[in-house]
Amino acid sequence: MAQSPETHDARVSWIAQTMRYAVVTSASVLLPTETPKPKSEGWQRAEQLNREHYGIIIAHMHANKSDSLRVIKRVFRSPIFRIREIFLPIAMHRYKDWYRLAGIPIHAQVFPVFTKETGRLTQEDPALAKKLKDKYGVDLKDAERSIVIARYTKQYINQAIQLLQRAGVEIVAPQGQREGTLTTMTTAIESIVKRALHQDIHNIAVLFVGYNIKGVQNYGDEKNESYNLFKKYRFRDGECLTVDELITKADRDEVKLSEIIRGKMEATVPPEYLPTPYVTIKTK
Repeated sequence: MAQSPETHDARVSWIAQTMRYAVVTSASVLLPTETPKPKSEGWQRAEQLNREHYGIIIAHMHANKSDSLRVIKRVFRSPIFRIREIFLPIAMHRYKDWYRLAGIPIHAQVFPVFTKETGRLTQEDPALAKKLKDKYGVDLKDAERSIVIARYTKQYINQAIQLLQRAGVEIVAPQGQREGTLTTMTTAIESIVKRALHQDIHNIAVLFVGYNIKGVQNYGDEKNESYNLFKKYRFRDGECLTVDELITKADRDEVKLSEIIRGKMEATVPPEYLPTPYVTIKTK
């Protein structure tokens, strides 16, 4: 079960590839990016693994509203990744119906997920809580919160793995919310690693990606939290590791696995994005 038959891989049509090219072209001026040249070892390995029918999770830092869009643009420029379906989890409280519709022509599955921020905001905003209950049937009473989170997390993991085992690409921010520093880390990556291996699925790898923004020193400044139109993002790629490599490095220990994933993310972000005071987490 390590690999799905090639006839069932997550390939997109030439029409979708054309649409993706149009997206890249139209976004180039508004959302400029700079990628490592020559290609980083991590990015090269991710592309090679994808050729070998590995699904790739691109785990990126999340400082503002446009970072995932810029990662998407980079994926669409890759001659390897641009032929693959992509999976985009987004916080339920930020999800709009038109996101799903916009994703159809470019073969992007946009999936609403329940995050800690969703839970916090719905506690503070009764109107938002009612909106989510009416739309998703999500009742966020305190006694039911853990059940709701578990149910939607399971749906997210299952759908992500279904696409990844067919060599698709998932773009996810493991922080789970926008932050001025790399503080919060969810268990999104760990959960997929553990579930995949439990199901004897091994053809999945994780590529860690960060970036810096030209001229920005304070990522927590409100003016840098939005889309930063016309500002250039310089990508900083980290390692690309298979799920087997990650679990081996962690000695199959969940706490070590979380530390390793955080450490790999820390290695990709600029110094200004690290929490202060800061102690580097040592990884194998």
